[in-house]
Amino acid sequence: MLKRLSLTAASLFAATAPAFAHINPAEHGSLLT
Repeated sequence: MLKRLSLTAASLFAATAPAFAHINPAEHGSLLT
């Protein structure tokens, strides 16, 4: 169950990451690195 939850969270983050990049590129950059 924990693995499924982490997979869901990972896919959710992957889906929302581009939106955050447009909102705050600096924060997204620091998050990536």
